[in-house]
Amino acid sequence: MSRIVGCVSIGLVLVLLLSACGASSESAPDLVALPTRTPVPPTPTPAPLQATSGYPLLPEPGEALAVEVQDMSAHYEVVSLEADVVAYLDAADESNVTQYTFVVEDELIGPAGSCLELPLWPRVQALQLFVSNGPFLPPTWSSFGITWGDINEAWRISIDEFVFDDQAAAVGQGLDRAMSALPPDESRVLQVCIMPGPSYQIFADGALTAMTGLDSMLINCTIGEDCLPDIELNVAVGYYTLYQLQRYSQPADELSLQTWMVTLGRSLYALMVANPGSGIFDGVAPDQIIPLELEETLWGNMQPDLGDEYDVTRGNSRVSRFLFGNPQDQDDYPLWGGVLIGYQIVQAYVESHPGLSLPELMAVPADELFEESGYTP
Repeated sequence: MSRIVGCVSIGLVLVLLLSACGASSESAPDLVALPTRTPVPPTPTPAPLQATSGYPLLPEPGEALAVEVQDMSAHYEVVSLEADVVAYLDAADESNVTQYTFVVEDELIGPAGSCLELPLWPRVQALQLFVSNGPFLPPTWSSFGITWGDINEAWRISIDEFVFDDQAAAVGQGLDRAMSALPPDESRVLQVCIMPGPSYQIFADGALTAMTGLDSMLINCTIGEDCLPDIELNVAVGYYTLYQLQRYSQPADELSLQTWMVTLGRSLYALMVANPGSGIFDGVAPDQIIPLELEETLWGNMQPDLGDEYDVTRGNSRVSRFLFGNPQDQDDYPLWGGVLIGYQIVQAYVESHPGLSLPELMAVPADELFEESGYTP
């Protein structure tokens, strides 16, 4: 029996990889009032202005959303796949390389259950995450002379450095803030599965976060504590994105480039206002990253494709390149170009529609937001 597995684009299977570069900060000391003979009650902090929905108003540009972070752990669960990966590696050591696909399915994908199911992407098989062009292995590993034995050894390294408790805590910090800013539906519980490795060694290490279902995410951490800054921000972006997808009538893999630009633009906007000082993009504002001339070119080039679906099985399609860029052709496809323009579309809508809360912004139909934003480069 043969198994044919095609390549899958990383594209929208993966949440934005917004590294927290330069995110370190020092806590300022608490200010203490000077003692007086008669105690003076502290001046109360004014309550943030409320939208008609009862939630805080979206802030002015450059300001932060008023978020009272609460324990939202009743709305998410964090699962470790460490034991499943170890079981796969032990079985792989006793198997022939030609049996790889069977071993990974039998010892990892099957036992992992819902963690490695992909209901959000019905055209993609879970096995495609682990083949040579899948997002959880180096896309050009074979051209570097890397064998499956090398990959499995790198996986062992990531197992040795796996710190599930710390990574689960980072998930909690990210989701507590995100869900406090944008409360989830009471009936929903988000499952976040964390899978160690493999560490690519000669490739970039960090945390890749996949939206796998409307209520599920998968984090692939390649190198211990170095994943922590990525995890906290990635799960927040993932949650904001899933919140929107839950409200769309179309499946995720049938949404157009225009809808994905608005969706990911809203997720990035929510992150920027709810996580001030996160250090993403090295602290450069998203609307300042792409030079104006390049933004105008990109905006003009993508017009004929705005209605095209994003199909994750088509590899590096034009829709994918417009959204996420092409490192080999950044003059035509700048990195994160479509996402950054989507952010500016959302920003323009917010500025022209004052008095909104974050839940109200997320409830605006994507096509309506796009048309009424008035965005021009």
